Amino acid sequence: MTRKPVRRDSAGDPEIVGRTYRYAVAVSVFNRLQLAKSYQHPGFSHLKQVIRSAGSVGANVEEAQGAQSKADFISKMNLALKEARETQYWMRLLRDSNSWLPIDKAGVAEVLEWLNPKTQGDGHVLEWMIREATEIKKVVGAIVMNARRSRQEDEGDG
Repeated sequence: MTRKPVRRDSAGDPEIVGRTYRYAVAVSVFNRLQLAKSYQHPGFSHLKQVIRSAGSVGANVEEAQGAQSKADFISKMNLALKEARETQYWMRLLRDSNSWLPIDKAGVAEVLEWLNPKTQGDGHVLEWMIREATEIKKVVGAIVMNARRSRQEDEGDG
């Protein structure tokens, strides 16, 4: 069975590395803009969780690039997948509990500068970030499944 080539960015890194980094920056900018509006922010505890989990997605994807084995790679990418799920959860909780504050156009533009243009569209910036978390989940999930399949094939060849 032939393996699909890894999609790479212009620097030669796997595309998911840059995408998860840009997403973590977008979440950081969103959180900074939210907290700048009020020290008594209604979703303060949710925002702290979002920043941790979104940053962890990218950190685990980055660590996976230096994995010592295929099993180590799968483990780190699986952690990234779990963190992506958690990020999406906290984002949805912010949205559904109305625990976020509207951002002005300049703030929205600053967040969007870091988000994948394909996930933008209808709705507000929080919706776009939830969509991007969903897409990252799908990509990382596919990477985990392909890596597991590849490991099984390698074990079958041995």
